[in-house]
Amino acid sequence: MLWNMKYIPRFKWTHLSERLAYENAVHRQKMTAEISQAKKEAAFFQNNLDHSENIKKKNKTSTNET
Repeated sequence: MLWNMKYIPRFKWTHLSERLAYENAVHRQKMTAEISQAKKEAAFFQNNLDHSENIKKKNKTSTNET
């Protein structure tokens, strides 16, 4: 097996681990924001659906009463 590595001056392995930790944190933040947005959209659509069902029920009862 042949390893091909490039020497990078002043590079420390802690830099690599810090970079990975940063990328993981950014990924978690993006996923949290996406999930939050999806929940907001789902709640909005559910609210609109409930509202339209209530209007339909009211219209049915008002037409049946007359």
